[in-house]
Amino acid sequence: MNPLHEIRRPIPCVYPILRFAIDKGIGSASLLEGTGLEEKDLLDPRKDISLDQELSIIRNLITLAPEPEIAWELGGYFNARAHGALGSLVATAPTIGQIIYSIIEYITISNSYFRLHSESKGKVLRVFLMENHIPGDLLPFLVERDLVAGKTTIDNQLPGKIDEIVLGVSFGYAPRTDMEKYRKVFVKNVAFNQPMTVIDVDQSALSMPINQGNPREFELFRQQCQAEMALRSKEFLFLSDRIRLCLQAENGRIGLEQVASQLSMSERSLRRHLKKEGISFRAIRNQYFFQQSLNLLRNPKLQIEEIADMLGYSEPSAFSRAFQKWAGIPPGEYRKTVL
Repeated sequence: MNPLHEIRRPIPCVYPILRFAIDKGIGSASLLEGTGLEEKDLLDPRKDISLDQELSIIRNLITLAPEPEIAWELGGYFNARAHGALGSLVATAPTIGQIIYSIIEYITISNSYFRLHSESKGKVLRVFLMENHIPGDLLPFLVERDLVAGKTTIDNQLPGKIDEIVLGVSFGYAPRTDMEKYRKVFVKNVAFNQPMTVIDVDQSALSMPINQGNPREFELFRQQCQAEMALRSKEFLFLSDRIRLCLQAENGRIGLEQVASQLSMSERSLRRHLKKEGISFRAIRNQYFFQQSLNLLRNPKLQIEEIADMLGYSEPSAFSRAFQKWAGIPPGEYRKTVL
């Protein structure tokens, strides 16, 4: 069976594409050609479609509107409002750092095909776009669509600040049009033909406050995102996402062997499938603990020693070393300077 047919996607994922097509004068029948879908199939938001059907809709859109700039225009339709609970979480975030880390943590419940992995490199936070199951001919279009969606979100929150926040973007393919156009749409510092797509964020910009941020509403929407992620059917999730749910259910106190058992897989098979998704169990587990530590550090009543104990570290120093490796600064300094 086609693996793209086995992966299911909620129908609302294609709604921004349909709105965009209507604005461009493209009929929905043309978008659905060859997908096996009819207009009536898209009316019930509780239903789902296969990933290959959704990708066929996008391929039809590119055929009907072939300019590279179409991806950039479409990205504007995938702004925060298009992402449900995650969009609300982002819209109420008090700082830029909370926007970025929220998107990394809960991208599973967004319309994106990508998973994000962050690494701290000195004064730079590197965010890697990891993809799986996306045909090579659609990859540039979808990368640029999602990057413009993210840029639109930041522009709406902090107009004119994008170049202070994003230091550069490296694309894992060749440019599709004039470089100057890319610099105008994204940021001034762009590079192509790189090993993979990476966004470099200035660590000091993570503490940048957002006037319309609301900490109380942000916390409520964060809880909603966690609940939605836990309820998401496994048919909508990559294996790496299902592992994150296992870790969340066990508060991270679970190893590779137990996760494989819960997923009815051998350890070897689990490792092999994760390799196809471009990630390892250790990396997923580290991401989980990093996100949990960020959540706990937001509580001023908790001491660093208590947080280390809650995360299962035998010594606070071990937690501090791990956190510094993830964030580039110790947890105490992060709490003072970023939060």
